[in-house]
Amino acid sequence: MTGPSADLSCVACGGTTEVAGHGVIAPFIASLIHIPVGQPSELRRCLECDLGYFDYRYDESEMSLLYGGYRGPEYSSVRHHWEPWYSAKVNDANAAGNEAVRDRLEFMTGILRRAGVPDELDYAVDFGGDEGQFFPDIPIKHKLVCDMSDRAVAPDVERIAELSVLADKTVDLVIVAHVLEHLSDPRAPLAEIREIIGDEGILYVEVPLDRARLRAFHASDRYRSYLHWVSARRIPFILMDFLTGIWRQFERRLPPFGVIKQSEHINYFDAASVRSLLRASGFRIIAERHDPGAKAGGLRIGRYGVAARPD
Repeated sequence: MTGPSADLSCVACGGTTEVAGHGVIAPFIASLIHIPVGQPSELRRCLECDLGYFDYRYDESEMSLLYGGYRGPEYSSVRHHWEPWYSAKVNDANAAGNEAVRDRLEFMTGILRRAGVPDELDYAVDFGGDEGQFFPDIPIKHKLVCDMSDRAVAPDVERIAELSVLADKTVDLVIVAHVLEHLSDPRAPLAEIREIIGDEGILYVEVPLDRARLRAFHASDRYRSYLHWVSARRIPFILMDFLTGIWRQFERRLPPFGVIKQSEHINYFDAASVRSLLRASGFRIIAERHDPGAKAGGLRIGRYGVAARPD
């Protein structure tokens, strides 16, 4: 069901959570998924695995509205209306052949090499793989993308609707890069992957390290009242949202009256929470790398990549 979850246990490990701060759904997302602008959402933190996540979980219909035409004309127009700094260059940063894509491939390939990836693969799947531009530079007979968007895939890539169609195949590599932070249930795809991946197959997971530090004030009733007021006023909200973004780049934390905004990333992972999630899903880590200074679209966002095998 759409809206705030009634279950306050961690969406990754099931542990106990606490309120870290009061938030609001990004207005551009509210517009795209047809909910009221100003919809609140609490940012929670797991006391056991340290995952941060928003309690408003997008349902299937909302995910379809948000990602079906992802980064298409309507998406770009609505987002630019609420985030004037969101440019065509940023929107197209992950297009095939761009520097950001080459950088991601180099980062991933280095980890896969340390994990002992074979020199040639039979079946490789990129879960949430957009147009298929993120496969490593390794000979692969069958490249498959499982993604809910309707974007055309590269000529040598096949799109599949769900992972279960590979039940009779031996999958050598599954990529889940910059995906888990978007999902209402991050455990679900890992359970499916565990069923289809070969015993010697490799799961590659990569997440951004983009959680900002908060203050006690952000969990107070006073801050919640302020956020309710500013989110109802487009120009003040845009101004505070912009200033919040600049502050986060330099300080890695929110200013007292910054905006806690639930955008596309609804989960904030770190190494501890990724490790916990993988263990619970039946995988063991064989190679990993932190890159806290990594940039995306000119913004410092950080990343953590890990290769794992079925346990």
